[in-house]
Amino acid sequence: VVNGAHRELGQQLCNQLSERGSTCLHIDGVSGEAADEQLDDYLQAGNVDGLYWLVGLDSEPPFPEMDAAEWQTIHQQRLYTLFGIMRRLYDHIEAQGTFFVCATAMGGLFGFDTGGAENPAGGAIAGFAKAYQRERPQAMVKIVDFSAQFDAEVVVAALLEETQYDAQVLEVGRLDDQRYSIGLRDEELKFDREAGLHLGPESVCLITGACGGITSK
Repeated sequence: VVNGAHRELGQQLCNQLSERGSTCLHIDGVSGEAADEQLDDYLQAGNVDGLYWLVGLDSEPPFPEMDAAEWQTIHQQRLYTLFGIMRRLYDHIEAQGTFFVCATAMGGLFGFDTGGAENPAGGAIAGFAKAYQRERPQAMVKIVDFSAQFDAEVVVAALLEETQYDAQVLEVGRLDDQRYSIGLRDEELKFDREAGLHLGPESVCLITGACGGITSK
């Protein structure tokens, strides 16, 4: 269990796991170096069968109020430290019966409601978890999203429940005692071919992304 600011919640989860007969290894804080040291000690003692990443429950300032340094710090804590830990656990959390469960506080609906995501940096955690699931399809990987005004006991109960059931669902939202997931729906694309944008000699185009491909030279 790796928690960020919510130490009591992380300890509650550890207590619940211990009551079920599991050995809970608790990493308190999100410093990459400190996490590595604790993880080294744990890995020397035996195998790790699962990880709960709770750092996504931490609140973040409104995006317009953040400067570049704050934005980088948030992603260092939420994403880069997670990447380092999962790289160390890559050969541990891979088989059936192992798990990787992330908790986020984007609002309970992953930001797909009219209000948008409450803590949008949780999207980086969700994206990483989905990429990990593609590489380790036998492991149970889940992202469980909650409201930013969550109750710790509710979160702990939900995380334990999601670990034990419905392993095929990757993204689960928990909001107002309801359980949601994300699906796709086919719709016909309707557009006016005559109303398209005209590109000519005076057009200026900016190409971004794909830096390993078409824009690499």
